[in-house]
Amino acid sequence: MFNYNGRRFDIVDTIGQFDKDSKGNIIPLTDQNGNLIDNLGRRVNSRGYLIDEFGNVIDKDGRQLFENQHLMDDEIPKIFPFTKFNIKNVLGDFEMDPLGNPILDRDADGNFIDRQGRRCNSKGYLIDKDGNVINKNGKMMFKSNLLDNEGDIPKVFRTGLLKSDTASSLSRLMSEIGKNQPSEFDMEEQRIQDEIAKNMRNKKRGNSGNTSVDSMMEDTPANYNYQNQRFDPQQDMEGEDQEDMDDDDEYGSQYDQVMGQTGFTHGGLGGVQELAKKKRKKKKKKKKKKPQEMEDPSLREHLLAGAYGGIAKPKPKR
Repeated sequence: MFNYNGRRFDIVDTIGQFDKDSKGNIIPLTDQNGNLIDNLGRRVNSRGYLIDEFGNVIDKDGRQLFENQHLMDDEIPKIFPFTKFNIKNVLGDFEMDPLGNPILDRDADGNFIDRQGRRCNSKGYLIDKDGNVINKNGKMMFKSNLLDNEGDIPKVFRTGLLKSDTASSLSRLMSEIGKNQPSEFDMEEQRIQDEIAKNMRNKKRGNSGNTSVDSMMEDTPANYNYQNQRFDPQQDMEGEDQEDMDDDDEYGSQYDQVMGQTGFTHGGLGGVQELAKKKRKKKKKKKKKKPQEMEDPSLREHLLAGAYGGIAKPKPKR
């Protein structure tokens, strides 16, 4: 709950400890001076709220929450976070000066009025003949004793702590969260976790079926690896090995052609031909690179990829 200054408090901290009768009513005690007290000897009012010597409501630590004059029959005002209040319903129709003060007219009696001729106080709040703040329908909203010296309503009602009459998108979102309604992101996360668990089960069973996340989508980013210049490391190494073989074939054919043109491959000096064969044998082939170990995408990467409509791919281990 809030007090008029916008301070949040727990109502339990403002109530004394009492015995109760059969109807659930508190049974306060009295001290030697006739003051009402609770079972711990703390001073209370007729409603059971802890008070100081002036009758102001305090909490268990002695901090003042409500002034005595703000109580109605010893009861505190109940201002909850979900209390709705729209300050526009109690303000008149006027313009503001550069300093943020309302620009008001005066009637024949010198009272402030707005552009529609309705009576206002110096802060622009609609008031009745007794100075109580009213709404646009004439209903009393704040008694004059609740206003400060400048005619302003309590702070909690003008600082945006309370909801307005019109529900905002944020309040609707919070209400959905309060109802535990799963969002699209939560459902996507659950779907990915289920698919990962399914893949793990299939791997343990030795199944080789198409159970990857790619299988859930007809068109995946993997289909565009060539266009996006993304290549699988294993495929790259196989391509390099094939290129080495092609280089050897090309080297051998060129060598034979040159040697044939000079007369060394068909007749002539047999030693030179034998030497050429030894040189070809000594040519070292490129060593095959070890397949690079790949690291499975993390859950965060799966979620990010899913949020953008893609699929997270394995990445090389560092």
